[in-house]
Amino acid sequence: MADPTLASALAKLVVEGGAGDAALRMMKAKRKGQPSDPGLMLRVAVAPDSFDLARETEITKTALLYGDTVELVSPTAAMLFVVRNLQSMTADERLTMSGPISALLGQADASTALPELRSLLRARHMSGRALVQQRKLQRGFDERWDEISAVGDRLWTEAGGRELDVAWDAGLLSFGLVQEAVADYDRLVDHFVDGLREAVQGTRAYPLFDDASGSLVSTAIAEGAWRIPELTARRVSEATMATGLVGNLPAYPTASMRGVIEAREALGEHLPAFRRAVTQLDAVANDPLDESFNDAIRDVYLKEVEPAFADIRTELARVEGSLLGAVGSTAPAPVIATALSFGHLDARVAAGLSAASWAVLAGARMLSERGGRLRSAKRHPFYLLYGANEHWS
Repeated sequence: MADPTLASALAKLVVEGGAGDAALRMMKAKRKGQPSDPGLMLRVAVAPDSFDLARETEITKTALLYGDTVELVSPTAAMLFVVRNLQSMTADERLTMSGPISALLGQADASTALPELRSLLRARHMSGRALVQQRKLQRGFDERWDEISAVGDRLWTEAGGRELDVAWDAGLLSFGLVQEAVADYDRLVDHFVDGLREAVQGTRAYPLFDDASGSLVSTAIAEGAWRIPELTARRVSEATMATGLVGNLPAYPTASMRGVIEAREALGEHLPAFRRAVTQLDAVANDPLDESFNDAIRDVYLKEVEPAFADIRTELARVEGSLLGAVGSTAPAPVIATALSFGHLDARVAAGLSAASWAVLAGARMLSERGGRLRSAKRHPFYLLYGANEHWS
């Protein structure tokens, strides 16, 4: 786990020093694979109860098998996102922040040579000796800055951020609260609560809460402080049910973020059927913020998903059986009659022709039956879950 005191102090120092724009630039930069339309977006809210990104990662993985994109609203993730982007600061930002950050980290102050370096950088004309000195100072400063930025990168890695990087790099994940962290760091938790209220009362995304944030939302609604529209309540139920079913898959604990993305790419054609199936489950009418909803998810998995997997396996076994049966079959009596009809041919040639004809017909019939059974298995609304579990096994 990352050092919470160091990470918080470093983030605060960066944003108060006016260098938080590096994180904002990263947020705005277009990433390869990033969709122009977020589609069905799940807004995942994770309360700052610990200083690692384990819960953020787990919920994001389940969300990416159901939603098109995910926005992660987490004070911890936002704070760490600020400090992990030190390397992307501009030259001026680095010059400004080098001294304060070095002091915070207890490193030798890289800013002692900054006045001379700044002076040389501003000079319109430099002698050969001055140019050599400028390059020497710049090289030393860059090496020291690499050490500084490595601290931010280490904090992100120790917190478990590398898994989130996979979804970020794929353009499927965005981070909420980064702008708020840069603009008003001391009130970051207040902004998180405001974001929860917006998620509950808005209709732009499908909200998904971890236990702590869900408890906060439930209390606010029960006390009449917040009101949740019927549409939003339904969306929370559907998102919680769908991601809960993914989390119940036997192979899910072994799934990496990359494995989840690979599964969604391979099984994308089955996603609409899964979404429709979730909306039709009776259990989604229950209160998703009630503690008993986890029991409802487990009941659905045992009563709906596991029997569905058994049906799918049966259909696929029949497909394999039809292949073996076709390979092992022999020509039936009609083939003999067909052979006799080629009376003008040598008997061995006629038999060969008839056998070949039977093989073609049998093969075509086998392929047709196999294709039908395969389509039947893949048409099952829970085939997405079955395929994902097989992919991760």
